[in-house]
Amino acid sequence: MSSKLKPISGILETLAIKIRESKAALSGQSIGSALHGLQRMNSENKAVQDILEVLAMKINQSDANLKDKEISLALFGLQGMSDDSKAVQDVVQALTIKINKSTAELSGWTIGDSLYGLKRMKYQSSAIHGLLEALAMKIRQSKANLDEKSTGLALCGLQSMSSDSKAVQDVIEALTIKIDQSTAGLNGWKIGEALYGLKNMTDGTPVVQRLLLVLAAKIRESKVELNGKAIGMSLYGFQKMTGRSEALQDILGVLATKISQSTVELNGWEIAEALYGLKNMTTVGNIHTVLEALAIKIENSKAKLRHNEIGMVLYGLRCMDGKAPAVQKVLWALVKKINESSALFNCQSVGMSLHGLRFMDDRDPAVEKVLEALALKIQISGVELNEEAVELALSGLQNKNKNSKAVQDVSEALLAKIFSSPLSDEVKGNALAALRG
Repeated sequence: MSSKLKPISGILETLAIKIRESKAALSGQSIGSALHGLQRMNSENKAVQDILEVLAMKINQSDANLKDKEISLALFGLQGMSDDSKAVQDVVQALTIKINKSTAELSGWTIGDSLYGLKRMKYQSSAIHGLLEALAMKIRQSKANLDEKSTGLALCGLQSMSSDSKAVQDVIEALTIKIDQSTAGLNGWKIGEALYGLKNMTDGTPVVQRLLLVLAAKIRESKVELNGKAIGMSLYGFQKMTGRSEALQDILGVLATKISQSTVELNGWEIAEALYGLKNMTTVGNIHTVLEALAIKIENSKAKLRHNEIGMVLYGLRCMDGKAPAVQKVLWALVKKINESSALFNCQSVGMSLHGLRFMDDRDPAVEKVLEALALKIQISGVELNEEAVELALSGLQNKNKNSKAVQDVSEALLAKIFSSPLSDEVKGNALAALRG
């Protein structure tokens, strides 16, 4: 426990005892305010767990009928919590019972805040399933108009959840109807926030496809220029998507236009987020137009890429055909960025960077130049590699021409790092066979 948390933990421990000893019943306002006060706290902290356990007990004992605002406050306060903790699950279950019994109609603000409070929650636990089902029903029953802020918050709150879950799908379906019916626009970084929330969703799911179509229409209507944060977050939200659905192709086309129209200069992290989000997509349809827009942004950026950013941008190209003109443009833009960077690679950067080139032809001049730049980066790094990084790196070099000077330089630099790293003889032998055999 850090020195900063010790005083707070002491207060929470004392408070947990006091609440447990108290015979007072919690009102709805008390439930909302108590949980809202925990919004910056981490559920891994034992003192936070103690508070949550006693609050779960008190909520179960309370006869309060939660009002709209009280539901909002309570769930918004859980935004730093993970449902890996039993104490969090107990609070969620207690709140779910209250929400199901509540006669309150949820406002747009409450829908946004309530779902945003779940941003670290996963979909595996039965407690979260129950809460999502309760919220989906409440959202369907609500006559509220979702404004721009509430839309962004609501979708961003789903960022740790998978669209494989029926309960998650129910919430997405209810939200899609609300967003479609909303008279509010979707502008600027709220676009990024909304799409970022889809980062564990797949575009093969029908409810996700319908949501993407509705969001594409909203973005198309927007007159506001996308800033760098919105561009990075928007594309980062597609990282589990393949780009094969018409819905994703539609929204990619809209975003490509918006990116091209934007006058902002992207920083290194925004470039990395944007390309990393494409990591499961092949060069089909509007992927080309997105890559072309990003290539121009990379060329015009003055940012010096850090080692993790280089790893992310190249890893994002892992399913791309290196011969595609749009990919070529991105690669040439990245060659300059890699050569200009003074960052020293770490273990993960080595593996991710090389893995991203797995479908690239090293006879292509752009790919050759990227390999040359990476060889130098690996040579000058003081990195020790682990098995995962070696596996990723070898997969990226698997089909490369061993007679190529650039491939040979990368292979020798990589072997030097492998043999100086604390790896098993088997891993080292397999690497040697793969790179020189």
